[in-house]
Amino acid sequence: MKCWIASFPRSGNTYFRNILYDVYGIPSSTWHKESLYPVEENYDDYEFVKTHLLPKEIEPSDPGIPAVYLVRDGRDAMVSIAHHRKDIVEPGTDFLQNLKEAIIASEGSYFGGWSTNVNAWIERATIIIKYEDLVDNPRREFERLEAIIDMPKGDWSRLPTFDKLKFGSPKYGGSSTSEAIKIKPQEFSQRFFRKGKAGAWNEEMPHEMQQLFMQMHGDVMERLGYIHQGQQPQHYWLDGKAMTKMGLKTKANFERSKAYRVLIEGSKLQITKSDGVKRYLISLLKGLDDIQRCGSDVWHFDLLINRKIIPVSDFIHHIRSEVDDIQPYEQKLLQVKSTIKHVLHENLYEALARLYRKSPARALLRSLRQQALKKDTDAFLEMYKNSPVGYDLIHLPLPQHIDLVKDLNTPVVVTVHDLTHKTSESQHTEENIKLAEKGFQFLNGDKAGVIAISEHTRQDLLEHFSMANDRINVVYQYADPSLFYPVNDAGRLQHVRMKYNLPDSPYFLCLSTIEPRKNLVNTIKGFTLFKQKHKDSQVKLFIGGSMGWKPEEIKNAMKTVGDDIMMTGFIEDKDLAALYSGAIAFCYLSTYEGFGLPPLEAMSCKKVVIHSGLTSLKEVVGDTGLVADPFDTNDISVQFEKAYFQHALIDDLSQKSYNRALQFNRRRFLMETLEAYKNNMP
Repeated sequence: MKCWIASFPRSGNTYFRNILYDVYGIPSSTWHKESLYPVEENYDDYEFVKTHLLPKEIEPSDPGIPAVYLVRDGRDAMVSIAHHRKDIVEPGTDFLQNLKEAIIASEGSYFGGWSTNVNAWIERATIIIKYEDLVDNPRREFERLEAIIDMPKGDWSRLPTFDKLKFGSPKYGGSSTSEAIKIKPQEFSQRFFRKGKAGAWNEEMPHEMQQLFMQMHGDVMERLGYIHQGQQPQHYWLDGKAMTKMGLKTKANFERSKAYRVLIEGSKLQITKSDGVKRYLISLLKGLDDIQRCGSDVWHFDLLINRKIIPVSDFIHHIRSEVDDIQPYEQKLLQVKSTIKHVLHENLYEALARLYRKSPARALLRSLRQQALKKDTDAFLEMYKNSPVGYDLIHLPLPQHIDLVKDLNTPVVVTVHDLTHKTSESQHTEENIKLAEKGFQFLNGDKAGVIAISEHTRQDLLEHFSMANDRINVVYQYADPSLFYPVNDAGRLQHVRMKYNLPDSPYFLCLSTIEPRKNLVNTIKGFTLFKQKHKDSQVKLFIGGSMGWKPEEIKNAMKTVGDDIMMTGFIEDKDLAALYSGAIAFCYLSTYEGFGLPPLEAMSCKKVVIHSGLTSLKEVVGDTGLVADPFDTNDISVQFEKAYFQHALIDDLSQKSYNRALQFNRRRFLMETLEAYKNNMP
């Protein structure tokens, strides 16, 4: 074998193979794992072999074998796949349903999905050819191939035209080897070759499907230059590797002779609960890993965790989901705590817990923990100061972790998520307030740049601290499109209900850490009023989330309600899209938010949000939700009624919510984060 011809389906590989055969006289074979299509036994004896599989699945797997990757505007590929399925693979299937399934590519179907396939082959391919360039000037693109592969002289007078392929007898695409497809050869090519031009998606992809596609694949589209046709990507540091393999020149390294080196503090990965800061950090690290892996050499990122520096690509191995990395004495104490909690009445246990929290024993254990941390910190600082590899910046995702870097000379950027230690002191322990204030005082001294996750958080910073406005960069979060999108599959919706023991009834959904500022008690009271007015309705209220700070009030409120209100406990990320999508609306009546990620996740699943309109929520939801006075249970009840009975209003707001969610996207989050880094480097 001389070369792989790789592509996502319907991206031009058949045209490419026919040029190889007609112009150069080179036949090609195919490698796949589909049971309905036979594979030639000697397929790897051919000079060129076509595949849609991911690089890790190809055989032979020899990385020394060159590969040309054909990439096409993903929207055109999706439309073509949907038609191909409707016209050839499963005649009579619904075009729009095929289109949606191809876009979502759930559970790794459709060869991993468009973005996954493209990302993997950008890394593996020797050269990349755009379908649009191949159609525009095939000879130029094959000259690029000739530069890496020994090929015979081509006879370009034999270049196949689109009409010849569609209405003639092409070597490839003129028939199928599958016994399941009963289409005569004289008809097959006319169905197989559809339009042979770029941009046909404009005519056939509904606006809603365009939005869904861009939500899930927009960042990869822009990396390849597809967002703005005819223009080079503005943010070339994400596109360097792909652009180089496409034969395009890229601007070099921001006029620098070496990469920017950034160290991200990652201790939040080690907590067991998935709070907002941890979710922020995981989203950031995923994005930075992609930039470093798929982009140019402008940026280099490492992770600081457990007082050690590791490659950012290893972050996934340090995400804790259970208590699995604690001191031996802590393990014994947790076992004792679990036993006592099991045998004692809840009220007695809570009374003893309060005594313990005030006792010298707790202070002693905290002191032991702090001594161990200080020892590790001192060792890290000594190692860092003596390291020959320096960093241009250190990023702290939380001000409370400032002790680790405050004595270093490296510039620091700190992400501020909220100022609840100032605005809601009663919801914090004295220890938490002191720790937070220590970090914020460091920021107040002009020693670090700041990333605020909302405009409201920026205003809180300006109100409570004397820092310059230009030191604060507002960078909005986003809902991960691989996790949050509209789910319409009835089987999947039912599976999630069964998994969390939820009845088969219409429902409203709440999702948050169970703590006072989430205002769940008034939410319950408002829903109870709604049910009292509409006794015949079968609607339920599901409350999801882990127990957090001061959960006693919500526990007491739950004792007085019937089976119309259920607490599901922790919900796995992979189940959230289905749970959001199945709800009538999402309820989030929080009294304070630094950003408010759950509402954005719900909006990405095309759900209307009933919210308080306070703090940052009005920034996130805008005018697409239903606003209720969070302290007026009657008003909360009225908004439940609107969501339940006013279908036309909810249909309109659902589309608006979805459209707004698309504005909070991954690429914007990453680009603005990198700008904040640059703004704080020497």
